Amino acid sequence: MVETADVLIAQIKEQADKIRALKIQKADNSIIDAEVLVQNELKQQLATLRTSQLHAGDSAEKKKEKEEKGSFVLKTPKGTKDYNDKEMAIREKVFSTITSVFKRHGAVTIDTPVFELKEILSGKYGEDSKLIYDLKDQGGEECSLRYDLTVPFARFLAMNGKEYQNFKRYHIAKVYRRDQPAMTKGRMREFYQCDFDIAGTYDPMVPDAEILRILCETLSALDVGKYTVKINHRKILDGIFEICGVPVDKIRPISSAVDKLDKLPWEDVRKEMTEEKGLSTGSADAIGEYVKLKSGRELLDRLVADHKLVANPSAKKGLDDMALLFRYLEVLGVMDKMSFDLSLARGLDYYTGIIYEAVTEKSAPPKLAEGKRPTTKKDTDELDESTVGVGSIAAGGRYDELVGMFSGKNKKGEANLRIPCVGVSIGVERVFSILLAKYRTEEIKSNEVEAFVMAVGDGLLEERMAVATELWDNGVKAEYMFKVKPKPQNQFDACDKHQIPFAIILGPDELARGEARIKDMRAKDKSQGAGEIVKRADVVKEIKKRIAAGAVAPPMPTPSTVPAVVGEGVPFPELKNDLILRAARGEQVERTPIWIMRQAGRYLPEFRALRVEHDFFSICRTPELACKLTLQPIDRYAGLLDAAIIFSDILVIPQAMGMEVELIAGKGPSFPSPLEVPADMARLVTNVDVTASLGYVYEAITKTRRALDGRVPLLGFIGAPWTLMAYMIEGGGSKNLSKAKTWLFDYPEESHQLLGRITDVAVEFLVGQIKAGAQMVQVFESWGGELGPGDFTAFSLPYIRQISTRVRSSLAAQSLPAVPMTIFAKGSWYALDQLADSGYDVVSLDWTVDPAYALSVTKGRVTLQGNMDPTRLFAGEKAIRQAAREMVKGFGKEARYIANLGHGILPGVDPEALRAYLEEVRDVSLEIR
Repeated sequence: MVETADVLIAQIKEQADKIRALKIQKADNSIIDAEVLVQNELKQQLATLRTSQLHAGDSAEKKKEKEEKGSFVLKTPKGTKDYNDKEMAIREKVFSTITSVFKRHGAVTIDTPVFELKEILSGKYGEDSKLIYDLKDQGGEECSLRYDLTVPFARFLAMNGKEYQNFKRYHIAKVYRRDQPAMTKGRMREFYQCDFDIAGTYDPMVPDAEILRILCETLSALDVGKYTVKINHRKILDGIFEICGVPVDKIRPISSAVDKLDKLPWEDVRKEMTEEKGLSTGSADAIGEYVKLKSGRELLDRLVADHKLVANPSAKKGLDDMALLFRYLEVLGVMDKMSFDLSLARGLDYYTGIIYEAVTEKSAPPKLAEGKRPTTKKDTDELDESTVGVGSIAAGGRYDELVGMFSGKNKKGEANLRIPCVGVSIGVERVFSILLAKYRTEEIKSNEVEAFVMAVGDGLLEERMAVATELWDNGVKAEYMFKVKPKPQNQFDACDKHQIPFAIILGPDELARGEARIKDMRAKDKSQGAGEIVKRADVVKEIKKRIAAGAVAPPMPTPSTVPAVVGEGVPFPELKNDLILRAARGEQVERTPIWIMRQAGRYLPEFRALRVEHDFFSICRTPELACKLTLQPIDRYAGLLDAAIIFSDILVIPQAMGMEVELIAGKGPSFPSPLEVPADMARLVTNVDVTASLGYVYEAITKTRRALDGRVPLLGFIGAPWTLMAYMIEGGGSKNLSKAKTWLFDYPEESHQLLGRITDVAVEFLVGQIKAGAQMVQVFESWGGELGPGDFTAFSLPYIRQISTRVRSSLAAQSLPAVPMTIFAKGSWYALDQLADSGYDVVSLDWTVDPAYALSVTKGRVTLQGNMDPTRLFAGEKAIRQAAREMVKGFGKEARYIANLGHGILPGVDPEALRAYLEEVRDVSLEIR
């Protein structure tokens, strides 16, 4: 026993050295925290060991005495753990989020026993069957704890199939696996799974596509960070094995070996195939040529062109399924999250079609790239967390034959009941381990109490009870201290400790006057004094009013990677003019709303005065200055503009991706080191921390939204991916974009990769703007007209569509309201019909598009915006007013319409010329109504 204690002491010292080294290397905090947890567990093991040694040295009488007193070695079984209140707050939020997404797609829930008959589970999990927990015989039935929720669901359908032929079900429950645990990575022996399955016969790939949409919605809502869904098809994989010469009886074992490629190098997997499973080296090498491939549509096209593979019936069926699936995933807006990966095999025997799993940056083992295999801790079978990753956080696939395995067979040897199924399972513990690293424990509010009833000057216990009772009766979560005469400071400390937002303060004198005080406990300034005096009879009404205003903080803090919705928990001022928002949504308006692109610009003398003192991007990065410039046109043209647009620039996204951008007087934006060849993309930041890089825009939006005081809505914006890519390659403005367009023609695959990376940042940035307070957003495809119709459809439109779809999905997944979205693709008149179906509420037109043509093409599907030629503002007032009148009348009184220019207002325009334009639009729109 002494030797074992020495081993633990040595391990603790070794772990301390490892932590010290990681801190010196400035490793990621999540990695350091994981090692600290390992060290703490070792210390706990040492303490437990020493306690047991102490017990061993006791006399028999003392042992008996301890047993009588109920002394125990206090620990949870290996691979399990307790969760404290802070951890449970996160877990409850996770479960609530997942359930919300599942219900959004029409699922109902069921439950099944935690253990099943052993024969039900046997033979369904391939090589993992050895991990099933078997129970002792309890009177004639051999049972096992459930290994997953899928097999019990199939058994449920086999028993109740007549009633549940077509069925969407979700199930959130614990499962059990006798696996090697890695506690800090969420790899446990007892853990929750959250399953969504669609059972029934439907048209091919329709339910499969929705399952993948549900998976992406859920992971986005959980905010796990950047993730990828690896997809493959069992029939494609089986076809590959067949043409590579794998015997039929070895297909599943070889498939199981391939499935380890995300954990082991190819050489190790090849060795397992040849030495352990008897596959020929030639077959193994042939398989290796396929299973190392992964991509998107490009891989599908490559496989379809492989005549040997397509000649295999199994592979051909799988490829046809994948082609159809990709079409549906594009429509559902999640194709960008997919990676067609031929190494994905999924070891479970019951899969028959499409298979998939979701991974994050934390999924892979930290040192796998160096060829280091996962190891266990000394003298244990528990995995060393430093050698393993979180693994996949969700997985699933199609299993068409599993239900039939339980229903018996008819005389023809066919299953009595066949119910095809497809589903996904989300590993909550692994998600939890990722989320836990994102929060500071002390910031987590584990209770939901909204008001704390306290007394000063006297205990007033019964009065506190009475107020609390009134609050409870009216649905307000409330508490008070369980002491007859609690000290005031102790009561205030309780509010702070439990992050209770409001205190209701009772005092003898106030109660005698029929009064009480309400204090916002989160505001640490002294302006509140002892609290706001309210009538005692109005306490419930006043508290509910404050809660309804959105001032109560959620149980979980907002992670550092996501901006607060309204900042500081304080609601924005009430909006007084919502004309543009109603027009964007297609609602009736009393007059045509108007705003101007670049309305905070160089044509204003007040703008030029501020620019003399500050360079352009310094203004963008200084929220106070950005706010000031945004407000300039709103103040100058009070009552004439119906929206403000935040002062910023579309090129902040390339800056966030690691590119240097300068604004040179007389030239415009310039990139000192543009992208010249695809290899230059290695210079770009791989995983952009959008909030860290562009948080100044969020701060400017929140500050400006408050400063507007509800006068008009505030717009946010971004540049579209093709436009930003063009700038990044051209190095600035260009007459013909020859360099950028050459990329599209010579490097189409790399161009799509770059466009996809820009889109990822753009989506997160736009969602962040909305959460920071933007009430409407616009996407500027300024260089759209430089592409022909075919190139626009290939390189611009898909990413424009992705932005609208993904932004709305992200907001919905976070239970945030959608805002109107506008697309402005300058010069792309030929794509007007496609733009009207691209998921935006508003399509902005340049001055080359005739209103009658636009109305005939769009047919009321969207609101139109624009579109007077900006150079008209250099004309005299009479000509300006005439052009404005013709424009408004051209769109007509019945159209969904927002007035603007056909592009940004130009430097040198007389501010009074714009005033004439704004006044005429207002007057004519009122006149024709």
